[in-house]
Amino acid sequence: VTVDGDSFSLSSGQPRALETPERFRRLRPQTGAFSEQNLPTRIATLVLALILGAFVGATLTVAHQASTEVLGVFVPWGIITALVITAALLVGLRIVFRTRLVAGAAAVGLLGAAALLSLRSAGGSILVPDNAAGYAFTFGPVLIAAVVLAWPQVSARPRDNMGGPAAKGPDQK
Repeated sequence: VTVDGDSFSLSSGQPRALETPERFRRLRPQTGAFSEQNLPTRIATLVLALILGAFVGATLTVAHQASTEVLGVFVPWGIITALVITAALLVGLRIVFRTRLVAGAAAVGLLGAAALLSLRSAGGSILVPDNAAGYAFTFGPVLIAAVVLAWPQVSARPRDNMGGPAAKGPDQK
């Protein structure tokens, strides 16, 4: 196929005019919504989201105080990473499952693990001290979870209109 301006030609034929351009739009494949799954699948998904959230919350509680010095500037990479991972987890679950339930279960696990590990241990050690990173870790994931769970559902675009006239083939006029 050779395209030249407003015409095209095949290797064995004369040039033909391009009358109407074709327009394509990528359509998402139809997948079953979370509410359409059977009850054991929904329960298993919620339990896995809760466990994932608890694991992430425990890991981030331990790591949020990490920091380093780069070119003489103090960089609290632990809290930055903790807030980014929290947002990515909750937003990702909300987008993938198109429901607040799965993201809410992960948020409960994450916040519950962080709250449990924030308490003073029997030996007196504290994982979330009274400093800027500690306050950011105490309130940041709560605010992120509130925004993600309160954000309205984004509806899909209508699929019945392709946005342009129907294309005609070379044999149709």
